[in-house]
Formats: sequence, C-alpha cells, structure tokens
Amino acid sequence: MGAPCDQRVAHRGLGGAGHAAHGGARRHHCAADDAHQRDATWVDVSTAAQVEYIDQNQNADIASGSTTPYLAAHIALTANISLSGFAWTPFGTRSTEFTGTFNGNGYQVTGVTIHSSAVYVGFFGVANGTIENVSLVGVRVDATGSGANVGGLVGAQFGSITDATVTGTVSATGAATVGGLVGTQYGSITDVAAAAVTVTAASGGMAGGLVGSATGSTITDAHATGTVAVDGSGDAGGLLGSGGVNGGVDVTDAYATGAVTAGAGDAGGLIGYVFGGSNNQISNTYATGAVQGSTAGGMLGTSSIGASNGGPLSFSASFWDTGTNPGTGVSVGVGPGSRYTGSLTGATTSAMEGASLYTAAGWTSGPWYFAAGAFPSLQAPTTVAVTTTPTTATAGRPVILTATVAAI
Repeated sequence: MGAPCDQRVAHRGLGGAGHAAHGGARRHHCAADDAHQRDATWVDVSTAAQVEYIDQNQNADIASGSTTPYLAAHIALTANISLSGFAWTPFGTRSTEFTGTFNGNGYQVTGVTIHSSAVYVGFFGVANGTIENVSLVGVRVDATGSGANVGGLVGAQFGSITDATVTGTVSATGAATVGGLVGTQYGSITDVAAAAVTVTAASGGMAGGLVGSATGSTITDAHATGTVAVDGSGDAGGLLGSGGVNGGVDVTDAYATGAVTAGAGDAGGLIGYVFGGSNNQISNTYATGAVQGSTAGGMLGTSSIGASNGGPLSFSASFWDTGTNPGTGVSVGVGPGSRYTGSLTGATTSAMEGASLYTAAGWTSGPWYFAAGAFPSLQAPTTVAVTTTPTTATAGRPVILTATVAAI
C-alpha cells in the first residue's frame, strides 16, 4: 500500500455514498498506529469499513514501509461486523492465495453477499493459511462459473480451519463443487459446522453440507444440518459431496442431519461418492437426513474403491437412521456395488437417540454430548438459569422470565 494512513483514508473514500449503508463516515484502521498489534504483521479490525478496505486492497501492504500484504497478514476481528449492502470480492485467488491468519475471535460477520463467475468463490477464494474462531451468519453465495469451487467460508482450502461456523445459502448454476463451509478441501478442518446452510449445485456438480469435495485431507469434530441438492447427475452428501485420491479422506467424529437429493446421481446421508485414494477412514459418524438419488445409501451413495483404484474404504462405529421422517428412508448404508470394510450399522430413530448405541461402539464423552431422546451432539448443551417475577405464578396473570446464559 505504501501511502500514509490519511492518504489511504482519502483513497478509500470513507463516508461517501458507497458507505451510506454502514452509517456514514468512518476512519480507516491504520496498522501502523494500532496499539493492539502483536507484531508488525497483525492487523486488528473492528468496523465494516476496515474489512471492506482490506477486501478491496488485498495485495496492498498493511502499512507504510511494510512488505506484508493483507493476503499474508494476521488479521483479527475485535467486534461484530455487518457487511450488508457490500458486494464482497472473494479474498485470495489461486495465484495470490491468502497465506496469513484470520482470527474471528468468536465475533460474527453478517450480511456477506457474493455473486461471482470466478473459479474460486467464498468469503475466502483460496486460503493456504490459518482460519480460526470465525462465525459467518446469513451468507449468500451465488456462483455462476462452470467448474467453480464454491464455499460459504472458502472456495478452495489448502491450510487449516478451526472453530468455524456458517449459516445461509451457497449455490452454483454451473457444474461446480459446492460446500456449506468449503468448496474443495485439501487441508484440515477441526471443530466446524455448516448449520442450516442450504447447498445447491447444478447437474454434473458435487455438493456437500460441509465440504463439496475433499482429497488428502482430514475432517474432525464437524457437522452439517442444511439441505443438500444436485440438480440432475452428480454427487451429494449431507456432510461431504465426494472424497478420496491423493491419500484419501479421513472423517472422524462427525454427523449430518440435512436432507440430501441427487436426482440422477449419487446421494449419501454423510458422503455422496468416494473415488479412490490410498486410505479412506470414516470413524464415529452418523447421518439422519432423508436421502434420494439414483444410487443412494444411508451413509454413502457409492464408491469406486477397488483393487485397481485405491483403497481401502473403511467405516468404524458409524450409523445411519433407517427410519422415514425422520430418518434417511434408506435400508442400506452404502449404495449397491460399492466396496467397504468395517462397522456400518443401520438403526431406528429411537435406537439412535441417547447414548447406549454409541458408547457400546466406543464413542466417548468429550467430543460427544449425549442426552435422552436426542441424537448425539458435538456442541456442549447450553446451560440457562431462569428466574421468574413474581416467584409464584397466578393463573391469568403475566409472568416475566429472565434467563442468563451460564455457558455455551
């Protein structure tokens, strides 16, 4: 960037018509005079104007005299951010990846809207760094390019994601790879969720509630609850659209509850298609959403694993709900003609609630939380203390309930 902070403010045009949606004038964050920097490559961000400036100046240096661009910086949120009314440009491309750290510090980013014909589409286009403690609420991602990699958080991920949550809608009109959190995953994902993200791909695409396609990667402590659909042929999975090759994919302690549809393609409650790889391990997982497809399985739609195409594909202590509404409505765990080894069990809805089915298979409390009459969760239940005014209720009279969240 190279210009003094005041010049950068003028160049950004803060307070102009383009920022009416954010409440008028704002002073742009200046990394050089930020008292909260951990070192010269950290940038603290507290306003939408600062986030927008960074997005529009991705390759610029973070301060005068610095040789660190925003794409390689360590960026930390220090407040909730609303990006409503701002057309977001995916942060990072294949030739200029994001290689720094993005720490959301548990704050929410709302109103992210992306409409793009690019190959890599998401809040981050291509990330090869560290993304952590991020919460994107109500994203809307619409990709129009064929062959695109599309995710609510990242289009293509080569680094690590830890403690991230996305809600909203992610869709592609071309034959794309689409995921609620990540489009195409090559790195590691831990402690993440794509909660109520509606994921849609066109015919020939791959769609997953959490990840569209994963290769040579690990997914741990993860879940997805949104609906997933591929229009026509393609692969659709409640958690992962497809996975395999280059070392395979390792999924541990994960679940999916959303309905999955692939009209003329492969549909699985957890994974749509596994297509090779030296080692594919699926452990301590379950799926409960309704599944419909030309080739359908309660856990896995189909696989091409065989003597001439990688292997093995192994399930361990994994379950699918054989019921219908709720349940997958599918009597087989893996679609016809697929090969796998290990433990894969179908059970009724009532049997899949509570702890006994899972603890008998070796699941433990810690990552998992069990409650009677409910499916296992990877999130600690919320403890709420409730007081009433008055302390004694009278029929026909109003009562005020005051709740204090003690833990999340």
